[in-house]
Amino acid sequence: MEWPRETVWRQGRFLSQDDVREAVSGDCLENATGAIVASQDCDIAASPEVEPVVEFVLCQSIVKCDGNKLNAKNPRCIHLPLETPEGEFVEIDTRQRIFVPKETLIGFQPCDKLQVSDFHVRVFQKWLALRYKRSAFPDAFNNRLGKGRLNITKAVAPTASSIEAVLFDLGDDFKTEITDPDEVYSLSITLVFNEEIQEDAEQHAEEARTKIEDTLTNRFLDQDTGAWEGIELCEVSIISVNAITVAEAESLLRFDLDELSFKEELPVSTFEHPPATMD
Repeated sequence: MEWPRETVWRQGRFLSQDDVREAVSGDCLENATGAIVASQDCDIAASPEVEPVVEFVLCQSIVKCDGNKLNAKNPRCIHLPLETPEGEFVEIDTRQRIFVPKETLIGFQPCDKLQVSDFHVRVFQKWLALRYKRSAFPDAFNNRLGKGRLNITKAVAPTASSIEAVLFDLGDDFKTEITDPDEVYSLSITLVFNEEIQEDAEQHAEEARTKIEDTLTNRFLDQDTGAWEGIELCEVSIISVNAITVAEAESLLRFDLDELSFKEELPVSTFEHPPATMD
């Protein structure tokens, strides 16, 4: 049977647990409850001579989600809500990828029990891109931030579902290794909240802002001398996802909950302005 260009397979559709085990083999399938299509629609529709396989990412059903893994906040793992009455979620790990030949996939249908909304398919797309396009900060900055990174994560965690992104601005030092202990990194933080997901998102962002200001001030400001040590927190601001401009977003660096350092590469913003409608 030839691969039909008008295939039922699209990015964001799922292969069931039984079909995954029939289509491929390997130890990685032990905990998988299905797999979600990662390939782009045009690549899926292309003939097997041009694109011979469809890429999937294995997923695992979970009862409770982690807010820090919603909305593509973590570049290695994402939690997506399923469209089920029970409000279930799936956990998807970008390192758990499989490739199914189209001649094998032609005998299967998408799983009706595993579906996500169009909006969350777009979130999934953004998350896939983060694997290859995300901010990395100077080693010296990361070393100085130290446990402050965890402090920021803890401050955001209770309101994580309301906050679309945490953006950093290091000014001209975004790729500079500052070695002089008397010099500081000047840090401004922007919390992007999404009131279309939660009505009180702005209030939650305000709460996170206060926690971040308090914890980083306590960590880096010498109360006796009034001097900042290592990092100077210039500002923590909040803004709606519907108010931030593309230019503003592209000028800032996304602080991922799993970010790494860099030595030579130029960090780029991974924040993308989401669509105006959320459904």
